Amino acid sequence: MSNGTVRWFNRTIGAGFIRTDAGENVLFLNNAIKEFDPQGIKEGMRVSLDILESRDGFTAVIVKALEWS
Repeated sequence: MSNGTVRWFNRTIGAGFIRTDAGENVLFLNNAIKEFDPQGIKEGMRVSLDILESRDGFTAVIVKALEWS
């Protein structure tokens, strides 16, 4: 698991980007969000994530909140 910060999230399309603490930009989709309601996600939120690397870049397969508001 890596940690990072939600940089952008669009609820309408159900996708966003997380910037990991290592500086990677990672795409994530609603179905990767675990243990909390996707409606609660917001920019600046700290999360942990499992990352899958493919030829197209990085994608989060599991996203969990590190903080709740």
